[in-house]
Amino acid sequence: MIDAIHGELLRVETNTVVIGTPSIDFACTVSSTTSSMLGNLGAEDRQSVHLYTHLHHKEDVMQLFGFATRDERTMFFEVTKVQGIGPKQAVKILSGISVRDLAVALDAGDIDRLTQIPGLGKKTAQKMILALRSKLDLFSEEIPVQQSSGSLPPLCMEMLHALTEMGYDKRLAKIAVTESYQELSETVTDDRTLEERLFKASIIRLA
Repeated sequence: MIDAIHGELLRVETNTVVIGTPSIDFACTVSSTTSSMLGNLGAEDRQSVHLYTHLHHKEDVMQLFGFATRDERTMFFEVTKVQGIGPKQAVKILSGISVRDLAVALDAGDIDRLTQIPGLGKKTAQKMILALRSKLDLFSEEIPVQQSSGSLPPLCMEMLHALTEMGYDKRLAKIAVTESYQELSETVTDDRTLEERLFKASIIRLA
């Protein structure tokens, strides 16, 4: 397997880039996000480009895919596991949304956001949510724990971490902690009491 390519950026097109190495020039299929990022590099930075890759081999066809980050490649692998989505469509999906926004949309089950991606219909979006929600721990740092007024305080982040360490589903734990905090923070002012009641209330919601 070709894990990555390091060389000179010779050419950038909408969904293709060419990376030159001392003996071989590699043409890689990339998302619009990756091609845009590489296309904005200055002349000096183009001399030394690192691109993560995946060589797709099917029957008599070999196609090399390139990714600007490990997260983009990991999301590509996960998306292609969804029934009916091949490598080319996975690249189209990653061209229409960032890895972070895709992880957030899948975590929230946001059909409307997913169907805004060009070429992604409602049925396929539903398949993606069902198939990938349970695997979003791969992108846990990409998914913010939020409430309507912004990010939750450190206490809730600690509570979420503790619950997931206990084996609770991250998505369900996040909902339980968020709802419990919104309910309790209006009436409980003592931090220690709030922590104890928040933990109990979250556990009850997860039962």
